[in-house]
Amino acid sequence: MSRFFKAYQDIRSTCSNLPAFDFFRSNFPKAIERIKKQVLNSKTAEEINYEKGANILIGGNATGRGMTFPRLQVVYYCRQSKSPQADTLWQHSRIFGYDRISESCRIFLPPKLLQIFRHLNEANDALFNVLCEKGPDQVVLTPLGVKPTRKNVLDQEAVIPIVGDANYYLDSATHKNTVSLDRELGNANKEEEISIEEALNILNLVHAEEDSDRLNLNLYMNCLAKLKSAGEKACFLIVRVDRDITKGTGSLLSPNDRLKGAAIIDKTVLTLYRVNGQREKGWGGHPVWIPNIKFPKGRCFYTVSS
Repeated sequence: MSRFFKAYQDIRSTCSNLPAFDFFRSNFPKAIERIKKQVLNSKTAEEINYEKGANILIGGNATGRGMTFPRLQVVYYCRQSKSPQADTLWQHSRIFGYDRISESCRIFLPPKLLQIFRHLNEANDALFNVLCEKGPDQVVLTPLGVKPTRKNVLDQEAVIPIVGDANYYLDSATHKNTVSLDRELGNANKEEEISIEEALNILNLVHAEEDSDRLNLNLYMNCLAKLKSAGEKACFLIVRVDRDITKGTGSLLSPNDRLKGAAIIDKTVLTLYRVNGQREKGWGGHPVWIPNIKFPKGRCFYTVSS
């Protein structure tokens, strides 16, 4: 019952007009009896009737494309693809439902999937703004490692991994060069304009553990180098120290720093957080610098896919 009360408190935090907990506790046994658990797969999808009563729906590929459910309130999304496709993920970003009460809606998914959805959403918003301002002669953008669509639909030389005005960070940065970054960045909060060359020197000190993040880091540096070769010189640097952050929560920037970076649209914003790195927070037990980079609004970078 303590877990039930904890769940009640969580929903109450966003849905303040809930009845008292005693109402749910007294009606819980009857409610459980009315819930139907239904499995959706290629054999059962056409036979299931989920339009009446309360249902727990369990599905895999059968729920992949186009299927939505009325009044779907809680979703456990754990489907991870070796080669994610943006068009499928954009469909899934509706989380398979409609006509729901947003205040009590809950979504549970692994941090890496949350990060992909967050990047796709930011890239999609940035692309929409570019299309509004510059017209339809633009390109489709997806985060690195996410294909726009199936191979037989898209020219494989048209993958666009990075878009301006979206935030990208390295969740697997390590403490390997923390001492060098301490010397470079200091041990105090600061905001200042630096050159792109200085930004490249800073990123060159960052070490990433996972192969995907090492590729991302190289890509971000290549994008900065492209900006430099195009004549841009300045980058805005934000440094924050003594950050007490849990690893893998999906969002690095504080609300204030996110707003501060969003207000700067004409130059790259490089934000570095010196995270305390406690083991109980999911880190390796050492302080670590985590970079976040946001390129200028309207800038699009692409690379040829392999």
